[in-house]
This record gives sequence, structure tokens and C-alpha cells, in this order.
Amino acid sequence: MKILTTLVALTLGTMSMAAHLDIVPDKPHYQVGETAIFTVTAWESDQQKLTGGCFEITLFDSGQRLSGNSIKVDLSVQNPLRITVKAERSGFIMLKAGSCTMPDGQVIKWANKPFLPMGAAAVAPEKLQSATALPEDFDEFWQRGIEKFKHASITVVPAENIRRNGYNVFRLTVALPDKSWSMDGLLSVPQAPGKYPAVVSVPGAGPGTVGPVPYVRSRTPAIELFMNLHNFPMALTSQQQQERYKCYNASFPEKAYMYAGADDRGKYTYFYAWLALNRAVDHILLMDEFDGKNLAATGSSQGGGSALALAYLNKRVSCVVANVPAFCDHHGWKLGRSSGWPHLHDKLQGRADAAAPYFDAANFARFIRVPALISAGYVDTVCPPSSVYAMYNNLPGRKTFYPMYRQGHVLNREFRDFAAEFLQKEFGEKP
Repeated sequence: MKILTTLVALTLGTMSMAAHLDIVPDKPHYQVGETAIFTVTAWESDQQKLTGGCFEITLFDSGQRLSGNSIKVDLSVQNPLRITVKAERSGFIMLKAGSCTMPDGQVIKWANKPFLPMGAAAVAPEKLQSATALPEDFDEFWQRGIEKFKHASITVVPAENIRRNGYNVFRLTVALPDKSWSMDGLLSVPQAPGKYPAVVSVPGAGPGTVGPVPYVRSRTPAIELFMNLHNFPMALTSQQQQERYKCYNASFPEKAYMYAGADDRGKYTYFYAWLALNRAVDHILLMDEFDGKNLAATGSSQGGGSALALAYLNKRVSCVVANVPAFCDHHGWKLGRSSGWPHLHDKLQGRADAAAPYFDAANFARFIRVPALISAGYVDTVCPPSSVYAMYNNLPGRKTFYPMYRQGHVLNREFRDFAAEFLQKEFGEKP
């Protein structure tokens, strides 16, 4: 990438602890060979620009830092600043600002509102190809897993500690006969008699949920299964859940469940978690309240990647909603791009490289032909947009991409509303 800077006129102002940056491209999408133009403006307030302070801006290409020096900015001589970058390949160009040293020596961090001190633009993202190859025995591997979990028990009991208006709530547990894996979640069933669509979801990475309401759901009543992915019993309170989660992580050599067993495809935590999730869906399919046709897999981050995994594993899934999905393009590093969360290659120094393709959402996507709604934050450093788009381009069915041009790793209200409308249409319900 070739970088140029251009000085433009400055306006006077004074420093504020609430200083924030605007880093905005002149358009969100470019083609290879074009020059991307970013305007960087430092603000003391909504109306007043900063007149002093120095900071650096680092450039990234699809999550990887570009070689060369950072751009040094002196607000006493330039504010706003224009930065031009030659787009040399498909991906995402991102600018990230460091802390600002004020004239008096004080170092301030830019506020994260209204936007992060970052900016990005896409470069021919529709041409991005996943770097992770499809293993020859990919389908065979997962079909063996499905057979293994056909023997897992499903237990459903009332969740007497939870009251939800209009719903009966149950605790659903999936357990293997040998007790090597057991995980549970909360099943909400509308109280009013009738036939309903179903929404299956899991939380983002972390301790899991003790509440029954999925992050991404339908506006109208539906059967809802919000399933944890941890091999320990769900607690009654958030504090208890956090304590169990802490002990759970401490039990692994990596001290983090998302890396447990990742060097062995048959022992990785998500091998068990996703197959148990798929087994839990078997209960919904047999429920009298289920309408027999509308089954959505939804989620955000870990939940978004898990929704894609479930859509591959269970052919009864009728649509998918994945917000900033994880597990995308694990081998992106081979093409000089950042891989999606949990960044297996970097965190495990290559030990999971052989197993990773079996858990790559880009490979699940190849088999998903149902309607899909996918989102990505253009300045997301957890699940980089290049990894998400590499997965998205593998989806062969009807699909919709929801770009969040100035957002990072978030699930915002606008996407929730858009997803609710998407589900309403897919369920064939009138507004």
C-alpha cells in the first residue's frame, strides 16, 4: 500500500478530556488499483477542533499491519489531515490512531464515542477467497460426530427460578452417556396455544447465560432455545456463573476454554459443543408447539459462528443470522490476513493448524443453502471483516450482507431491528 499525506486548513480550539477522532473514507468501497482517501479530524467537542497535540496513525491491510513507519500527526499544523492509500488487493484498509500527547505533556486516550478512533474501507470484498481449504473428509468427520451424539440424553425440566412474561421456561440439558460432556441452556415456550417458529442461539464468548432471551430474536412469539456451550452446569445467578466459568477456564492448560483440545479435531471443545447444540434441536423438532418448518439459527460473535455451524449440521435449519461471526477463515494468515476469533494460529503457535479447517465457518458456509443474514464491523479487530467476508463469499444460497461501516465488535440496535425484520419475513409473518 502506498501512503501519502496532504495538509489542509486547520481551525482553532482547545483540548478536552473528551477529545475524539473522526477517521472517515470518502466512500466505503473501493476497487483494486484505486486510491482510498481518508479524512482524519480531531475534535475537542462536537463543534470545536483540537489545535495542539501529537499522535501516530497505523495502517492495516485486512488486519495485518502494513510495513513502514506510522504516520505522525501534529495537530498544531494539520487538523484535519487527509491520508491516501493505494488499494493493491482485495480486503479492508484500516487506520488506527494511538494516544495523543498534548502540548503540556499530558497523554490522553481518544474517546470511543461517538465512534472508535479508527476508520476503514473495503477493497473489492466480493473477491475475497477463504484461505482455509476444505478437508476431503470434512463431511464424514462431522457425520460421525452426529452419530456419536445421537446417544446423548436430552433432559427438560421447568426452570422454576425464572419467570418470563408470556412464556414457560425450561432447563434443557444434553449429556453423553459416558458423562464426558454435558451442557445446558434455557428453552422458552409461548404459553398461548398454537404453532410457532423456533429460534436457536448461543451467547458470545465468555461465561455464558443464566437468562432465557437470545441476543438475536424474532419480534413475534417463537420457541426460543438459548444454549450455553460450556461443559459445566448453568448456575442460578450471573455471579455464580462467573465463578464457575473462572474455575472451568483454570482447568485447561491454556486457561481458556476456546483453545481446549484445539490441536485434536476430535477433542476440541467446539466439537462437543456444536454437536450437543445440534442434539438439543432434536427436542424442538418433536415439540407439538413447533410449526414444523421455521427454524432459525442466530447469534453474535461466538454465537454467530455457532449459528453457521448449526446450519451446516442440521438440515432442518431454515435460515441463519450471524452478527460479527467468529471462527471465520482460520488460515487467513496464509494470505497475509488476520484470521477470525479465536485466532487459533497466533494463540497456539500453529499447533491447531491441522484441526482448524474442520471448525472454520468458511467451510460450513459452503454447504449452507438457506437464506442467511451476515454482518461485519469494518473496524472489528476481534472478528475482522476480511475473515467474515471470506466466509460470506462461500455461501451459495440467498444471502444479505449488513455492513457496519464505523463499528467494531458490536451487536447494535440497528442490526437487531434489521435481523428481527429478516426473521419476520423468513417466518412468513405479516408486519
